[in-house]
Amino acid sequence: ESPLSTDHWKRHVLDGPAAGKRLFVAALDIDNDKLLDIVAGNSWYKNSGKIGESWQKSRIGAGFENFMIAYDFDGDGDQDLLGTQGDMASSNDSNQFRLALNDGSGNFTLRADLPKGTGDFIQGIAAGRFQGNRIMVPLAWHQKAGITEALFVPDNPAKDPWELKLISPFSLNEKITPGDIDRDGDRDLLLGTAWLENRGDSWSDHIIGETRDLDPESEPDRNSLADINRDGRLDAVVVLEKGVNVLWFEQPENNPTGPWKRHIIGQSPGQGFSMAAVDMDRDGDIDVVVGEHRNPQNKNRLLFFENKDGFGQEWTLSIFDDGADGGMDHHDGLEVKDLDLDGDLDIISVGWKKPELWVYENQAIVK
Repeated sequence: ESPLSTDHWKRHVLDGPAAGKRLFVAALDIDNDKLLDIVAGNSWYKNSGKIGESWQKSRIGAGFENFMIAYDFDGDGDQDLLGTQGDMASSNDSNQFRLALNDGSGNFTLRADLPKGTGDFIQGIAAGRFQGNRIMVPLAWHQKAGITEALFVPDNPAKDPWELKLISPFSLNEKITPGDIDRDGDRDLLLGTAWLENRGDSWSDHIIGETRDLDPESEPDRNSLADINRDGRLDAVVVLEKGVNVLWFEQPENNPTGPWKRHIIGQSPGQGFSMAAVDMDRDGDIDVVVGEHRNPQNKNRLLFFENKDGFGQEWTLSIFDDGADGGMDHHDGLEVKDLDLDGDLDIISVGWKKPELWVYENQAIVK
């Protein structure tokens, strides 16, 4: 397929600084109008269909201060929200979970008596039916070294008790990406340079590779699962804290529990606190978008690594946004979706040092 142009972008500030920190951002249809709205922090923003027009802001509800993940927890066909009481203005209550059940129109009923997590604040989260029919929410904490725990959702999530349980004595304390890594029919959890194998009633941890021979103090931060070389197996894309390399690890043919071959995609001088692996130019292969957080020149850029040969062996870097005039940074919450339904992919992002919310409008296709 012929690549779609990726040269034409317009940046919009969706919302200014919050009192605390918006940890995550997501694009999803909150009010069932077929348009992807945006959720971040304590609010959701209604999509009018045109990115440059006003996004109506609505509070999710009192006591719900920081959005973590969306999922249809009560099975009624709309997206509910899981978040925390704390807004990261301090670390207090950023491990106290809050549930917001959606009525289908963006009005939420809150539940405040969910369990309190054992870490300080969330860095990785997923949701789904991983083992049996019960919904589980795996969690990775910023500071709670060495464990992965999970919320277990009852059949009646609005009324019955939720449970918090340890599921593994292993964690990399960063992003959690679900996917059927070993192709056995259930979903496993990628943690970065390691993964947790779903064994039906337990989890086994496996190391896929290292990064500290390249960046001595590096730690895997954001990660994605995608078939980079189109061999039918999920590979791991990994970006780093305290490291500049953007990497992908190639899943071996026969033994996913052993070492995976490491490939260097390129470098992100501002490190890797935000990343998405997606076919950005719509040419049939997986590209990588990285948002910088700690650029040494204080110009945190939005980087695009194009999968030039289609198999992850040759990559070309271009700059979507040079960060020169905005003072922004990109932290945890970068997501790529077609917000205006024009056929190209737009980008949403949220900052930490400058906690604003941005939309990057892709103008490759203009209706």
